[in-house]
Amino acid sequence: MSRDQSQQFVSQAVQSLQSRQLEQALEFADQAVAIDPKNAEAYGVRGVVLSQLQRSQEATAALELSVAVDPNYAKGYYNLAVHLFTLGKREEAEKAAKSALAIDSRHSGAQELLARINPSFKAETPKVQQQEVQERLTAPPLQPPIQGPAPQPFYQNATHSGELIHSLGFVE
Repeated sequence: MSRDQSQQFVSQAVQSLQSRQLEQALEFADQAVAIDPKNAEAYGVRGVVLSQLQRSQEATAALELSVAVDPNYAKGYYNLAVHLFTLGKREEAEKAAKSALAIDSRHSGAQELLARINPSFKAETPKVQQQEVQERLTAPPLQPPIQGPAPQPFYQNATHSGELIHSLGFVE
């Protein structure tokens, strides 16, 4: 089996994740990892799915593997940072978000997360981009609030069959 086959399973996992078929997404991600244990994206998708399934410890392990397999995987560090932030591990989240920015200094998601963790954070990016990040942080939510339990920061709210679903702000 090849890297291409692993990537096909990653693509199927992402599609299943986007359509809220979490168990199926996990199966595809597991298959991708089995085919190519060095596929950082496969571990990342697996971690996002596990986080949405509220399997926090397994999600943390998978997301940490994604960056261990590829230390230059900015998306992996960002997804790990988001996950850690939602668990209340602000210092660890800040470290992971800074790692994402060290790899990709224009990673707007990591910049936004760092600004939420530490309001005095100033990204070393052009002023226009900083203004754009600040506008996103102060802009009202695009969707009306959903009745029910308070959503976790950086989780996108959606409903499926009347249930509140928290989905990680996955970066493609």
